[in-house]
Amino acid sequence: MKSSAKLKPARGLYGLMLTACLPACSGKMENSGIPKPASELSPEDVSDSNVRNGNERWKALAAALKLTNDGSGNALKTPSDYFGSSEQNVEDLTTLSNTLADKHLATARSTGCAGVESFEAIGNAQTLDISVGFPQELDTAKWYLMKYRRKKADGTADSVVNGALVSVPAATGSTYPVVLYSHAGDRGLPVIEIAAVFGTLQSSRIIVAPAFPGESICKFFTSSSSKTACDANGRYFDAVGTSDPYSTDAEDLLAAHNCLVTPNSIPDYGNKVISKIKTQTPAGLTVGPVPVSTIAGASRGGMAALIALAKNSAMLRKNAADTSGTIPYTEAKYFNCAATNINPTTFTYKEFRVFLEAIVKGTADALDASTLPTAPQLMELMKPYAKGDMPVEDAALLLQMRDAAFNAKLSLESVRNWSNNGKGSFLSIHATLDKRIPISQGTFGSSVFNSINALNISRHAVNPSLPAGVFMTNLGTIAQQPYSSDGGKTLGANFTMHGDQAWFSSLTGVNTNTAFGETAAPLDSSSPFYNKKPADAFSAWMNDSTTGCAASMP
Repeated sequence: MKSSAKLKPARGLYGLMLTACLPACSGKMENSGIPKPASELSPEDVSDSNVRNGNERWKALAAALKLTNDGSGNALKTPSDYFGSSEQNVEDLTTLSNTLADKHLATARSTGCAGVESFEAIGNAQTLDISVGFPQELDTAKWYLMKYRRKKADGTADSVVNGALVSVPAATGSTYPVVLYSHAGDRGLPVIEIAAVFGTLQSSRIIVAPAFPGESICKFFTSSSSKTACDANGRYFDAVGTSDPYSTDAEDLLAAHNCLVTPNSIPDYGNKVISKIKTQTPAGLTVGPVPVSTIAGASRGGMAALIALAKNSAMLRKNAADTSGTIPYTEAKYFNCAATNINPTTFTYKEFRVFLEAIVKGTADALDASTLPTAPQLMELMKPYAKGDMPVEDAALLLQMRDAAFNAKLSLESVRNWSNNGKGSFLSIHATLDKRIPISQGTFGSSVFNSINALNISRHAVNPSLPAGVFMTNLGTIAQQPYSSDGGKTLGANFTMHGDQAWFSSLTGVNTNTAFGETAAPLDSSSPFYNKKPADAFSAWMNDSTTGCAASMP
């Protein structure tokens, strides 16, 4: 392996939190904005229409989302009656899943590929070798920049040209599974993230990682508060489009996958890519062969990956229900495995619920929400409802379509061993010291996915035509040696232990299981994931043939 550019501090990978600055003032201060003491409040102050209307809007939305709140200190720990264990709760979530599937179909065509414009070689792939402190080039894999166009919701070709980083094993004569990767952060895709996450896995997987709408592909790190800016190394691809949180992200993910695996007229594309894709023939279905594929994502990208699975499942459901013998949604694909790392799972739980309530009530600007993924986009998305210009039912569906917990049933249906209708594999990792997306999001998401998965498994035992469920692995990472950007052993002011170090050496070992509840249980030392860094745990899961991804591969 050959050495490449010297590694820059990992802090730069996702940039710094935004900080608020107040201008200097001179002379007498204007105090009209300071809240009055209770003794000076008038009836008009107490009955402020904006406050009253905001409260009413929140009460209506909370009711539509079935949020439980008994006024106790545990209210934020019980996010929704939809996720209860009673038969009525299960029936309600099933009904909602069917509604969400229909809603996802409205934009399903936009996950189709309108064509690959170019496929440009960038050079050798890289791996991030922490032991030597800088990236190294791999002779066993090559990096390419794929420029492509996806379809619009009506099925016609979009004029916007999107970009994705593609890693392809250099060897010929073998076939490899495809991994669709949804990048972390919201300031662009740095190629160093692919090096850190996949390492030598690039020698045995074909990886496609698109830039999200409105973001660039950076030659090394992202370093600016601007979402289109990269560090001094520059860009491989300039930002295009506008992100709709988790929705357009999910559509672009699936479109990038579809473009990668679809033959085109680009010279030698068949030899470089198509001939190297491992395929399978789904059992009992009139399709095939199809690519053997895994989907994975981190942070905001993890949520987008789960929504992509839900949208994909909606198309698969529609295809299965069609009796004409045709495949109405050729955009749908078949994923054997799914993996997420440090991602949000719901807007209805703890910190995210507080932020959502503040958006609806019009007080979100007073919060430091810069640490929450896609916070500005979410505020923009909810603005019509916060102004009273959107029906509460529409606002609730708008959120539910972008919420992993509400989409969990659909997401799990989309992951299975398609060659024999057997179990797929699902991995969830979350950092216990995460200051940006707390581990409570990970443990709650694990409990929802586990309970739905258990139900799927029991129903499959009675009716084998139903989804078989998945092998579920839920890991919590222990950040034993947090450090600041200057190399110290204490957290810096803007250090979140989230995207900054997610795949890097400061998270020194995965040694807990966070499957249920708030308490992380220690892993046994015999576990294949014990004391591994997150990236190494991901690699071990990808290759594990017992309950990991390899167990679901045909």
